[in-house]
Amino acid sequence: MSGDINKRLIIFCLFLMAGLYVVRWERSNTAEVYVREMVRLLDDRSHPGNCDFEGRRARLCQMVALLQDASEQGLDQGEIARGAANRLGRSESDAEVLADSLQQNTRSAVVMGLLDDENRSDMETGLLPRISRGPYAGGELDVEYIVPVEHAPELDSHFANMTLRPLLLTQELGTPVDGDSYEKAGRFYKAALISQSSYVRVGAEFEQNMRR
Repeated sequence: MSGDINKRLIIFCLFLMAGLYVVRWERSNTAEVYVREMVRLLDDRSHPGNCDFEGRRARLCQMVALLQDASEQGLDQGEIARGAANRLGRSESDAEVLADSLQQNTRSAVVMGLLDDENRSDMETGLLPRISRGPYAGGELDVEYIVPVEHAPELDSHFANMTLRPLLLTQELGTPVDGDSYEKAGRFYKAALISQSSYVRVGAEFEQNMRR
């Protein structure tokens, strides 16, 4: 009797292990699809006619929609973004900064309702939908640099330096070097994405803004 129970237990464990293996394989296979698409969106060589600010703005919207879809499939957004950056030869610190920024943009998009059913198709095609939730509901969406490129020109084409925000907020405040952008500039400098002179310029602008 005990022998039959042990056999059934062994068979159950084998089926369980096989099931877990299939789940892991399917998840890995699904993640690969998202990483490849993220590589395509990140790589300027795949978009030779779409490398100006407007083109990158559209691609940022598509990346955000892609990461949200990945998370809804049970995948890790950071792993998708880092995996894509690594395949493009980015350093680990560069990949980490990029992943953090894209995840922050995705969180902001969720809060503003940009990934709700009525808006997601716009984001997926690179369009800027109207904000449907939060204090700026009904307003237009904007994409701005976090660190002004006049102080750090190296960041002109880096997606980690782009942020989704309400247009009204930009109209009210502009894009000054504040505490957040100065902190981000420090991360860019540590990741060797900007020069020391650029970081010094950003710091000088931040100190000047604090005195106003």
